[in-house]
Amino acid sequence: MLEWNASFFIHRADANGVLLGTGPALTPHVKRGKIKIGEELVIEALPSGEKFQTVVSDKGNKLRARGQIARFYKEAKVQPGDHVLLTEVAPGRWTLKKAPPGEYGPVL
Repeated sequence: MLEWNASFFIHRADANGVLLGTGPALTPHVKRGKIKIGEELVIEALPSGEKFQTVVSDKGNKLRARGQIARFYKEAKVQPGDHVLLTEVAPGRWTLKKAPPGEYGPVL
């Protein structure tokens, strides 16, 4: 049961290729009422299958589980220009995965 899908464009990395910011900003989705500050999420990161719990922080409208998200970026080989999808698969249950190239616009 797909409730909604959020796409995040990854656009910055430091000189060593490390992605800057380890949490996708959910601001547009919070403003539209799709997700709420303080909402608890159980996320399965794909393809690793790691599951973790987090909440939407009021500081920057980001997920608090920065370490787990940073690990996902590394394991999924997310690079600047990639899109990442956070998809609600059941109430309170989500998947996090790298979008296939070209599915959400051009890679810059």
